[in-house]
Amino acid sequence: MKILIKVVVSHLLFMSAATYAIHSSVSSTVLQSVDGQDFNFALSAPNAQMGSLSFMTIAMQSDWSSTSTTDAVSVFIEGVDYGAYSRDSANVYSVTAVNDNAYTMSVDILLMPATTANFLADGVLNVNVSLSDAAYVSEGWSTWGRAPFARVDYTYNKINATVVPLPPTVVLLGSALIGFTVVRRSR
Repeated sequence: MKILIKVVVSHLLFMSAATYAIHSSVSSTVLQSVDGQDFNFALSAPNAQMGSLSFMTIAMQSDWSSTSTTDAVSVFIEGVDYGAYSRDSANVYSVTAVNDNAYTMSVDILLMPATTANFLADGVLNVNVSLSDAAYVSEGWSTWGRAPFARVDYTYNKINATVVPLPPTVVLLGSALIGFTVVRRSR
């Protein structure tokens, strides 16, 4: 019975000092100011929980009159090519016409646990969104008052090391088990 008591007490202590992860999101938006400008993001993602998935949404607006992926946007995360996307790509959504040639669109990228751990080892996620040469600031944007832009929303699991209070039921259960053990020994 001593072993059972030690197991219950150690389990209760472990639960009271548990570390758990919470979802954390980081966002950044950059407007294009010169033709041909790439968007470079250095997203701070400290205390990432290693071994968990992470998720990124990239929303962008530019001149995409062509549906060819050669006239599209290219995404690089930590220098790794995550593909080229046009407004007609299968995994692109929320495609909306802004004017004759301009569109907004979004794409989602899922990063697997090993990739997330590798990319966030230094606490910073570097993302490059490269618009095609067909994206021009001066092409009708001034009449609409909107410039080409890119926005990155990144969600990852962040370790939140806080002491978790013991629920009253666990305390009562532990004290009842100890009480039963004492009663059993006294017989």
